[in-house]
Amino acid sequence: MAAIKKLRSKAVFVYLPTGDKEKWKTMPEVVKTALQSPEAGKTIPIIAITDAESTKLIYLIPHGSEKELKKHYREAKKKIREAVGK
Repeated sequence: MAAIKKLRSKAVFVYLPTGDKEKWKTMPEVVKTALQSPEAGKTIPIIAITDAESTKLIYLIPHGSEKELKKHYREAKKKIREAVGK
C-alpha cells in the first residue's frame, strides 16, 4: 500500500478486480502480459507501470513487504524518469 500511496500523485491507476473477465479483455496486452508473468507473483496487489499509451511496460511492482515495496518504488521512480527522459 505504501507504493500505491506514493505513486498515486504521479500516475493514473486502473483497478482491475480479480475474476472480472470482461474488464480483463479490455486491458492492454502489455498489462496482461506483465500481470501474468512469474515476476508479478500470485499475490495482489500487483502494479504494472506503463507509458501513457499503455504500449510499453516501464516497471512491475509485485506484492511484498514494506521494505521490498520501498525498494521497488525507488527503482520504479528511476525507470519512469528514464522513460520520460528526465
